[in-house]
Amino acid sequence: MPVTERTMFERTVSPADLARLARQREDAEREYNDALTRLDRALPRSFQAQPEPAAPDAGALAGLDAPAAAPWRAPGPEAPPWRHWLHRLLEPVVGPAFDRQQCLNRALIEHLTQRTAAAEGRRRHAEKTTARIGTHLAATLTFQSRLVQYVQRITPFVDTKDREVAGLMRRINEDSGAAIAGLIAGLEELAAGQRGLHEAVQVLQGKQHGVRESLQILQGAQRVAAREVRRLRGGLADPDAVAAPSTPTDEPVGPPPPAAFASPPPADAVAYAVF
Repeated sequence: MPVTERTMFERTVSPADLARLARQREDAEREYNDALTRLDRALPRSFQAQPEPAAPDAGALAGLDAPAAAPWRAPGPEAPPWRHWLHRLLEPVVGPAFDRQQCLNRALIEHLTQRTAAAEGRRRHAEKTTARIGTHLAATLTFQSRLVQYVQRITPFVDTKDREVAGLMRRINEDSGAAIAGLIAGLEELAAGQRGLHEAVQVLQGKQHGVRESLQILQGAQRVAAREVRRLRGGLADPDAVAAPSTPTDEPVGPPPPAAFASPPPADAVAYAVF
């Protein structure tokens, strides 16, 4: 295989790289899940305002127009006589006014007391509401911070998955390319071996053809030698007989009769038969 084909399928992603990508993906998933958990825990609850304290009774001043509950107070028995005379003289004129003023003072004090209590209740309610608003605002800010952290973890979470998948795909492609290259090399070697085998078969066929021709030549020589042996045997059996021209025959040579070896053949005839 050429050098360019070998370098084409070299591994650019090792098992250590795949393990590192897997660890990065696991770390990103853990940080993503932690950020999501913190975001869920930081979710602020719905803000519900507490009801305001009840307003003071507006009917506290209703008794201001009412008549005096008791007459003007008379002086005691130890008072001098002129005070009793003055009291009897001014009672019809000043007594009702004093009684009304006394009722007004009591109603005003009661109303101011209720107003003061209501103002104190509203102040405490405002403080509690302000504290709850501050708590809710802090929870909202915490939730926004957790939300930003969560959003920041989305990109690494997705990127690590993409890098791991890209590394796995590259590794699979390289393994597939290497396997295909090895298969092609094996097929080429198999084809080369098949061509060598075919050439060897052709050489063997040529040698077989030569052996067949050699066998045919030997068979022809054997037939000629057999004819000469028969001719010579016939000449030795009848010395006066005239040798007839031999004709080619393909009949198998049988065992000669015992009488044919009555006298030894000449040396030249034996040598020719052996040839």
